[in-house]
Amino acid sequence: MVFVWAWRLFEVACLRVATGSWTRAGLAILVFPPVIIELAYANVNLPIAAVCALVMRRRVASWSIPVVVKAAGLPLIPLAFLGERGTFLRSGALALGAVAVSVVFAPSLWSTYIDFLRTAVEPPWWTNLSHGIALAPRLLVAIVLGLLAVRWSRLAPAAVCLGLPIVWLSTLSILVAMVAPTEAARAKTSAVSA
Repeated sequence: MVFVWAWRLFEVACLRVATGSWTRAGLAILVFPPVIIELAYANVNLPIAAVCALVMRRRVASWSIPVVVKAAGLPLIPLAFLGERGTFLRSGALALGAVAVSVVFAPSLWSTYIDFLRTAVEPPWWTNLSHGIALAPRLLVAIVLGLLAVRWSRLAPAAVCLGLPIVWLSTLSILVAMVAPTEAARAKTSAVSA
């Protein structure tokens, strides 16, 4: 029980990072139901939103690596690579090394995971927004949006949402990162005030 509440506090901190201010975080909680659902479930979508926001700000490219290990993070690769190439490549090599070690020491777990992904039956619940839509075409659209996010960074959270194996109603909480202030927006604000 303590861990769940600690995780929820961590998610609130991630919501603040994703939105760029406590005011926007509070508004997201008040007006965007997927955020409340995410906090109730204590899942991982708000940390993913924070990663998206950091990559959009071109601040911490290496933070995208844990998400990239899952298919959902693939759309972040071009934007993260442009942010901090050296850090991204070092972190990517470290993550790939960790995956390689896990494959060597537990290959049966990887084959079980791949079999699960291949044979899993999607839950037909109404909160499963991707029910009946195959992952492959969604992942293709997600990758295209990820490439477009190099030019329009606010597309990155949408790309990540589409890249998840199942898009739950709570998954939409990742979209709060679309309101995050970016470097381009800050530069425009500075130019106007100067």
